[in-house]
Amino acid sequence: MKPTRLTQMSAIAASATLCIGATHAAVVWQGADLADYYTGSNWVGGSAPTNGSTEDIVINNGTRADYEPGGIGDIVSNGTFTVSGTNSGWVTDNTNWSRFNGTTHVLNGGFIDRNAGGNLVFGSDNVGSGAGQTITLNVHGGSIETGGELWFGWTNAGTHNITVNISDGGSITSLGGGGASIFSWDAATFNFTGAGTVTAASQGVKVGANSAAGLTAGIWENQWAAGTLQFNGQSGLNGATFSDYFSTTGTNGSSTYTLTAVPEPSSAALLACGGLALTLRRRKQKS
Repeated sequence: MKPTRLTQMSAIAASATLCIGATHAAVVWQGADLADYYTGSNWVGGSAPTNGSTEDIVINNGTRADYEPGGIGDIVSNGTFTVSGTNSGWVTDNTNWSRFNGTTHVLNGGFIDRNAGGNLVFGSDNVGSGAGQTITLNVHGGSIETGGELWFGWTNAGTHNITVNISDGGSITSLGGGGASIFSWDAATFNFTGAGTVTAASQGVKVGANSAAGLTAGIWENQWAAGTLQFNGQSGLNGATFSDYFSTTGTNGSSTYTLTAVPEPSSAALLACGGLALTLRRRKQKS
């Protein structure tokens, strides 16, 4: 029997319901500045996220959520984490590790601040997440700072696919370090689409093949040549020149080492032309 328009629409609706049902519930922060992350009344609906949450966590009300777990903190296991707006932030001075797994994590002007030792990890091997995660971290005008090591991926846990997008003056800073300040265990891709910085303390940046034995110095020029550092998808693999897009200060592994994105050549040219036009206009007005 030929399906009627009504039965076709019913099938579409059923499919949509399944898709909607597969999404995660949003948990939205409403607490005062530096209020306790785990207090239910600080979240819309009265329930705080659990350790290893599979929900979509949102902090966007201009205050800081104070995160103090009793042990290792698995903030997100299979959900998203978003901090938006000036003064909105997630902070902790707990020395236990903080781990973000899941899918997409976004800082739109907001920040993550670990002002203590212990590692900050994006992509771990904790139960329920395991290896093979695809994680996107978007730092758009926001910032990440940790007093301990910063890990992208996890040693001996299988390969994760991790992309870090930075723009609008976004910054990532690691002030700690044992073997390195920033470990990119799974050769994460750092893609800048605008201004931004990545800073590692004196222990520097190391890139691995998912094991300590495979670690190499993560000199940014080398990452550019390998295609794991990009600007708008361009890298040394496309024949692009590192110095047209980035500059560095310090020395990897021996002093504070900072990567800074500079304007694209086309943007710089436009700025120069704009400045020249303004100068000529002022001269004409004076004459």
